[in-house]
Order: sequence, then structure tokens, then C-alpha cells
Amino acid sequence: MYLNAETVTNAIRILSERVHPFVGITFLACKAYNLSIGQEVSVSIDGLTREHLNKYHRLDRKSDYFFQPFRSGSKSHRWVSPKYASSGLQKANTQTFKSVFLHESRSHEWGFASDYINQIKEVLCGDALPEKAPSWPLAVWLYKNVELSSTPEPRLLVEAFYEKFRISDDEREHLFEDDFSNLPP
Repeated sequence: MYLNAETVTNAIRILSERVHPFVGITFLACKAYNLSIGQEVSVSIDGLTREHLNKYHRLDRKSDYFFQPFRSGSKSHRWVSPKYASSGLQKANTQTFKSVFLHESRSHEWGFASDYINQIKEVLCGDALPEKAPSWPLAVWLYKNVELSSTPEPRLLVEAFYEKFRISDDEREHLFEDDFSNLPP
């Protein structure tokens, strides 16, 4: 059994209104990789985000394009090019969200800054976005192509999301919102 189209469509609508692509792509890719906090390691952020895009955002395996459900300037920017990881996201990673990372320009060394959670919240507030991303729509988006044994219990799917992406209690408290009150039937 898969998540139904109505649930996925509703999740995309919420993500497009409330979640910055950095949170839905770069942050999750870095968390899945287990990027260090407070120290730099040699890693390609472009490579991590490209891998994440290939796994979760390539809806048609015959196409090189990715579907990006998160907030952007216009709905025409939902389908992004194969260069998105090294162009659009790179700009957000190295300019808009620069303070989130320990990273010297032109270096392959990356790590989360010690206060990365507060830095993410500051950028999101500056962009007039909610500080907290809704966990259920994110989990729906990420598990849209996963065969589930039964109709998913929202809390269990969200817990699976938190576990898979190594979301800490601090991140969960400050960056994610667990609101199950307005779920579709």
C-alpha cells in the first residue's frame, strides 16, 4: 500500500507554502549523511544534495529533472534542472544559509556551526517563513514512493522520518512542528 494521491497532493500544497528548499533538501541531506557539528569534514554538499534529489525528487526515472515541492518564487520553479544542486541550492547553501555552516569559500570542508539551529531559524524568520517545518507533510513527501504494510499512522511515519534523517530532540523541538490536528481523512 502506498500513500494516496490526495495525501501527497495536500502535503505538496503545505510544503510549497511553508518550507524553504534548504530545509527540505540541503538540511535533510546533511542530516542523513550525519554532518559534523562544530567541526569541518571533507564532503561535497553538492554531492549530498544531488543524491537526495535523485532519491526523493526524481519522479520520472527517465527524466533528468527534479520536482521541488518547497516554497519558491513561482510555481513554474517546481521542476528544476539537473544542475539544481550545484546552482540554485548552492547559492542558498553558501549565501543565504552561510551562517549555518562552518565552511571556507572554495573549500571541500563542511560542518554545521555550533549554533546552526538558531542560524536556520534566523534566516527563515528573515524570509518571512515559519521557523518550524511541518513534519507530517515532509514525511509524506519523503515516503510517497515507499510501499507501506498498511495505512500509515501519521505519528509513526513522522517518527520513521525523524529516525531516518537523524533529527535530534533539539532539532525536533526548534525546527519541526508535529501538528496532526488538520490531517485529511
